[in-house]
Amino acid sequence: MTIPTDPMPHTLDFPCPHCSAPVGQQCQMQNGRPAPHAQRSALQIRAAIKWAVRNNTEERK
Repeated sequence: MTIPTDPMPHTLDFPCPHCSAPVGQQCQMQNGRPAPHAQRSALQIRAAIKWAVRNNTEERK
């Protein structure tokens, strides 16, 4: 098993389409915690799936 050279995508790797929080910054605070905006999480989930597929494909070669 090889270790991927690129790190798995994180939610903060993307700007938030909901509140316009820039890359690397958390969403606006809500009740003392960063708001968990689904749009930003969806971007991260899609990127993580692509990341996993890409790394699994490279591993099989």
